[in-house]
Amino acid sequence: MHVKTIYFKFVKLTLDKVKQGMASFIREGKMKPAQRCPSCNATMQLERLRCPSCHTMVEGNFRWPRLCRLSGSDQQLIEMLVLASGSLKAVAKKLGVSYPTIRKRLDELIRRIEDEVKTDTAYRAQLLRDVKAGKRTAEEVTRLLRQEEGGSDE
Repeated sequence: MHVKTIYFKFVKLTLDKVKQGMASFIREGKMKPAQRCPSCNATMQLERLRCPSCHTMVEGNFRWPRLCRLSGSDQQLIEMLVLASGSLKAVAKKLGVSYPTIRKRLDELIRRIEDEVKTDTAYRAQLLRDVKAGKRTAEEVTRLLRQEEGGSDE
């Protein structure tokens, strides 16, 4: 076999393995949008959304949806619970762990989601204080809150 042919087969096999690995990486919930700046570790902001079909773009200051702020493993646990119709026993079996272990993970997840709810409540309260202090207009805050809830900003 020619050296060039061997090299190209090796590259193709390597690329196929990388693709399989990335698919597995994404499937396992280890890959999600970067929420922390790789340089200074500050929270990244969503500022632009684009439709891949018609290329319409919407720009603004969007907050990460609550569940997206959770770790990849927390998101994976939520997905598994939904797919198992909420059965902790089925999730424990699929993960090969005991029921008390999965119950503990769920309790910890609930606590983290409750923390996110508190963060969102504090954010909304700050927006209202900003209106009262004249730092923002009521219209601006209304638009921000509608964007956050996924509604129209009109």
